[in-house]
Amino acid sequence: MNRIAGLLLLVFTAVLFAARVQKPDQVIVPLTNPDKPGMLIINHDKGAVRINGYDGKAVIVQASMRYADDAENSIDKSSGMKRISRPALKLSAEEKNNTVRIRSNSHSKTVDLDIHLPYNFSLKISNNDNGEIKVNNINGEFEITNLNNAIIMTDVSGPAVLNTVDGDITVIFKEVPANKPMAITSIDGKIDVSFPDGVNVLFKMKSENGEVFTDFNMELENCRTKIEKKRSSGTYKVSLEEWSYGKVNGGGPEILLKSLEGNIYIRKTKK
Repeated sequence: MNRIAGLLLLVFTAVLFAARVQKPDQVIVPLTNPDKPGMLIINHDKGAVRINGYDGKAVIVQASMRYADDAENSIDKSSGMKRISRPALKLSAEEKNNTVRIRSNSHSKTVDLDIHLPYNFSLKISNNDNGEIKVNNINGEFEITNLNNAIIMTDVSGPAVLNTVDGDITVIFKEVPANKPMAITSIDGKIDVSFPDGVNVLFKMKSENGEVFTDFNMELENCRTKIEKKRSSGTYKVSLEEWSYGKVNGGGPEILLKSLEGNIYIRKTKK
């Protein structure tokens, strides 16, 4: 009986130790002040970036490398030999005063990042190619650029500056700050944003080759007169802007929405 108990204790200890050991492609970053908001900064070249808020005190980064072919079936044509090794994945994170910077070798490989953050975190993210940026359940300030793919954000709170060239932008806001403007722009993608029904904002909207749709009751103004004074000569330049303006619930901070080719959808958040 004592021998069996000893074996069970040994197995339990081994399982507990394995649970605490970090995986080779995972980085756990403790925060200087875990009870205060943080900032995440990522400059990514190729790959998806997926971020989820969780009830925790650290930043957890899981990285994986995408391959164009299966290593077991890859053959060197010159020698006829099979490849049995894979390129190394490089991942690092640096933290200072709750600001976390994540780096990988995504400049040469396609690296997908799965990140768990405490709920109150601001994001400054740029990505160039080959992956969506997804953010879920985060409260903060967002500055995100994804050149060739989509930006998808759900259940987020805070001001956002979002930009794509060839990608759609979809955002569901839980809450919008009362005094901070936003800008959401795309060239070849559509913009689909949802806001709480009681939001007080002024939408500034333009789609060069698309249309704007909404289920909000907006007080619309199709154009505004813009007056500029040249200091050098003292002359004034008067022009009509090609933007449409829509006040919701009396207006508030300005939210700019602009697409060159895609439609713009402004929705009430579904309850």
